[in-house]
Amino acid sequence: MPSPPPPAHRTLEAYLATLPGWSGTDADSNHKIHSVFRSFNGLSGTAYSDKVAFWRNVILETSSKGFLGNDLSVLDVAGLESRFRRRGLAPQGLDMVVTEMIRTNDLVPLAQFRGEVGWASWAVSSLVLAPIKWGLSQVVPASKNTTPQGSYVVTETVEHIAEAFLSNFRQVAHYNLDHVLTFAEFKAHVAEACTSQLQTRQPTAVDIDLVQRYMQQQGQAAFSGSKQAGEMIVKVRQENQKGGALKITETDFGVVKLRSTEKMLHEQIDNLDSQIKHCANVAKERLRLGERQRALYFLRRKKLATEVLNKRIGSLETIEGIIRKMQMAESDSEILAAYALGSSSLHTFMASSGLTADAVDATMDNLQETLADAHEVEAAMESGQNAILSDVDLEELEDELSQLAQEEMNKSMPAVPTAPLPSVHTPFPQEPAVDYAALDAELDELGRAEPLAA
Repeated sequence: MPSPPPPAHRTLEAYLATLPGWSGTDADSNHKIHSVFRSFNGLSGTAYSDKVAFWRNVILETSSKGFLGNDLSVLDVAGLESRFRRRGLAPQGLDMVVTEMIRTNDLVPLAQFRGEVGWASWAVSSLVLAPIKWGLSQVVPASKNTTPQGSYVVTETVEHIAEAFLSNFRQVAHYNLDHVLTFAEFKAHVAEACTSQLQTRQPTAVDIDLVQRYMQQQGQAAFSGSKQAGEMIVKVRQENQKGGALKITETDFGVVKLRSTEKMLHEQIDNLDSQIKHCANVAKERLRLGERQRALYFLRRKKLATEVLNKRIGSLETIEGIIRKMQMAESDSEILAAYALGSSSLHTFMASSGLTADAVDATMDNLQETLADAHEVEAAMESGQNAILSDVDLEELEDELSQLAQEEMNKSMPAVPTAPLPSVHTPFPQEPAVDYAALDAELDELGRAEPLAA
């Protein structure tokens, strides 16, 4: 079972207070903060890398919690330094950190991520201009002309949301049918992953859109239909499903329709059940007030609602039966495939190990011949032993053995006494005679004493 996530910080200030030296006022704390707040100019290679790594982690963590903007996965870099002020001072050189994060694709322009910028434009920007700008930043101080501007996608956050969604979703999706869902259900699952697993706030529509695009690009999910009309459906790749394009078929649309109809019938049944209870209660109240006609009206409404309820329950049972049969067919198909695989594997093993019917018959024939030879050898040895012992009188040996056994028995038994045993008669003790007259007198005495005691 995975360990629970660490407690989430509710504000940017609460998170920054956990950084080493941020809240301290002593000389050591001031030194730590000064090392990450000062300019990049004149820093050695190690100090430069340490400062970039520090602010990279801070930016990624705070943006993924939604502390730097409305969205969890989009960062507007304008005015970034002012958001990390400490006692009126802002860190210097964050534009160089952002430039480095763009170079390593930690940050990707929003338009590029959405596919609004062509491949050629992205290639020139990421593979040619970004390295040149980074190289110049090592020798030339950053200027306002080179400061990154606009909104960027935090790719790590998008990846984490997608991974959390898949982890949570696959725990409740057990059949192929469960991997096809509506876009509304997809959004609900993404929101649940963010709040429960990543310990963030609810994702925005922009976050949902970016996760959708990322999963589609990675082949983890397929999307089809109109999002605006509420008809988009989502098909999530199963955990052990082979690669290749993930396609949404007419069967998938049928599954979503069945699921939607099932959900609608449940809602209608709940509503009808409430109506029936309401009509029954109102009819009782009208009858109590003497309004017989009004009571009959609500009873008719109750009867009509009951008839509709029974029909809806029948329809729901039919829909659920179809879904259940589809699930059973899927399980039967998987079992049949397992049988076929097991049969093929067993056949291959038997063929490779030489375990065939002919080989078994040949082995058993050889075994029988070997056992027959062994019996012949034993018979020959027994015959030879009998020939050797034929000159010995076995009856004479048996008589001698019996005499020796009798002599040993006589030595071990005690001698039998020859003198007659004395005759001793011990009479049994006589029981004393019972004086019944004395007992009767004692009982009479007790009987007279009982009334007096009472």
